[in-house]
Amino acid sequence: MAARRRSWRLWVGVLVSIAVVAAAGGGLYRMRKVQAAVNPPTARVRKGEFAVIVRCRGELSVKRTVQLTAPNNVPDLKVVWLAAPGGSVKAGDPVIRFDPSSARQQLDEKNAVLRQAQSTVDQAVAQARITAEQDKLDLANARYQVERAKLEASKQAIVSVIQGEESKVDLESAEKKLRVQDACRRPP
Repeated sequence: MAARRRSWRLWVGVLVSIAVVAAAGGGLYRMRKVQAAVNPPTARVRKGEFAVIVRCRGELSVKRTVQLTAPNNVPDLKVVWLAAPGGSVKAGDPVIRFDPSSARQQLDEKNAVLRQAQSTVDQAVAQARITAEQDKLDLANARYQVERAKLEASKQAIVSVIQGEESKVDLESAEKKLRVQDACRRPP
């Protein structure tokens, strides 16, 4: 039995040794394969143009194409940023950015012109009010002159005939002025 155990132990030792040698050989093989993958073949780098020609047949098509236009009434429009050509763009993503300084300057100029026009309109409205008030004053003055002339004409019986005739002429003159003022005041 002792001899059997020894031969058994010998066989187990040999099998373990063979397994250890096989495992070491497999590990060494795998380590060399990993090193080959980690260290790919290299070449010297040189500066120059790199051209690759690919020949193929087929059709290229896009899902959707949109033409973009920039505003044409802004002087000195400068592009600050542009999306990559041929890249995909999601809805709401910016495609191009312009320098806003020239647009702001143009907006400020337009606002200044607007304020100037508004002040001109305000001035014209104020002048129209002044003219309307002057017309009212002239009309009231003409009515006063008519009333005064009537009063002078009514004194004809008391005052001499000559003064009475002068008063009638003044009355007619004042009535004509009133009609002219009234006609000027009415819109056509």
